[in-house]
Amino acid sequence: MNDRQRLSDNIRKLVRFKDYSSNKLTRETLKMFTLSKQRTWILLFLFLILFLITKFILFDEKTAVEIIANLTNILNSILTPMFAVIITGYAIFQAIANESTLLVLLKVTHKDDESKFAVYNKYFYGIAILYLSLTIINMVMQFIFSNLSKEWFLPIFNNHYNESIAAVLISLYLVVIINALIELKSFTYNLFQVFVTSTASTGINALEKMSDEKKE
Repeated sequence: MNDRQRLSDNIRKLVRFKDYSSNKLTRETLKMFTLSKQRTWILLFLFLILFLITKFILFDEKTAVEIIANLTNILNSILTPMFAVIITGYAIFQAIANESTLLVLLKVTHKDDESKFAVYNKYFYGIAILYLSLTIINMVMQFIFSNLSKEWFLPIFNNHYNESIAAVLISLYLVVIINALIELKSFTYNLFQVFVTSTASTGINALEKMSDEKKE
């Protein structure tokens, strides 16, 4: 397949996203965030450590409601700026993707049989939706647990089971947040790759222009 055919094929695949609803696009982009085996084991290890710390150390000092209220307050001050950074990064991606860069990204086919541009665009959209969702969930949790009594618990369980359930949920929530923060490494890497492509494309155009001037 030559460059013209590859470009035409990738453009057709890209245009199909115009017919996607926001929910369908969100579902497809979030599939990109599947965990590798290495990260899965790391997160499982962190979950175990967090569970033990929460269950046997933190609950000796504070109730579950107090811990969750404090946690959501801290995370709110982290997630909101991170969401702003991601939106800014997406804007930078759009800004540095000039004509020559777009052509390069559209010609190069990713392993998923899509153009690099489609993959980068879906990834930036997906991570923005991921952080928006986490920010909203965290704000709702902060509102709820900030207004609950510190001594509130599930009446159908005794204190031991209440603490165990709370420790599991707190640890799981923290692991989800940690995974989202780790994902920023890929976000930065993808932004770096786009910047490199843009710079190289601009440099190639400059060299071609200099070569044409010499021939004249």
